[in-house]
Amino acid sequence: MTTTDIPALISESEELERLMGSWQTQAHATASEIEDVRRRYRRFFVAGKLALDDEQRVEFQKAHDGSFGDTDITDFLADPLGRSPIFDTPELAGTEMAWKVGFATHVAPKLAKQRELLEEVRLSSTDPEQLLSTWATVFRRLPTFLRTLSGSPRKSQIPPIELTDEKGLQDVIEAILRLHFDDVRREDYVPQAAGAASVVDFQLPEIGLFVEAKMTRSTLKDKQIGEELLTDAGRYPAHPDCKAVLAIVYDPARLIKNPAGLEADLSVATASGVPMRTIVVS
Repeated sequence: MTTTDIPALISESEELERLMGSWQTQAHATASEIEDVRRRYRRFFVAGKLALDDEQRVEFQKAHDGSFGDTDITDFLADPLGRSPIFDTPELAGTEMAWKVGFATHVAPKLAKQRELLEEVRLSSTDPEQLLSTWATVFRRLPTFLRTLSGSPRKSQIPPIELTDEKGLQDVIEAILRLHFDDVRREDYVPQAAGAASVVDFQLPEIGLFVEAKMTRSTLKDKQIGEELLTDAGRYPAHPDCKAVLAIVYDPARLIKNPAGLEADLSVATASGVPMRTIVVS
């Protein structure tokens, strides 16, 4: 099993959870639908265990089995629409307790735990430099993206985008990130270092990337931006979800005299050794 298969396993688990959850919500599932999900889950379970180390594999199995006296995912799949012999009463009709194995209570948390273990492997296997190269390439095209939208002939539907401050820039960057990720955390505090806490503009836990956004203005040019980013880099201590930091400097008025030099000077390591790359786009 290679780490490149892990995103597909996570997606498969999410789809299986959606399908299983719909059965009890709708109180309906055909025999063929149930058998198909049984086969898919068995394949997911075996492949997931192969992707993990010994300790994680034990936790993955526990998430499947549950605790002592608890039902497991196999019990649910054996009879997902089975009614409880004790609690299937008129008073409890339509509640989780009326099912022999309640999906929301007994199954969904175990599927979530298995995905969490797979996410840990995916995050630990991410190459920080490849991560930075990929997303630096994406955001170098930010000006083209903005010009394309602003140049649309359908002004009533797509009005021109005029960015006047960093908050507007952050809104655009967030929209782009949400095309790719479900979990985009904005303005997240990183732990304190040397008595001061830093705020990172965006955190992407799925891939371990932090994103900073800066926009030049008359009072924020080469020197000031450099000082701010170097201060941030010096404050970032080790963060469990951070593999790399990407700083995006948007310079629409071309106030930065030497963009390449600034990029080189500010592509450094953070205080904890996490790689940081700066790109200047205009």
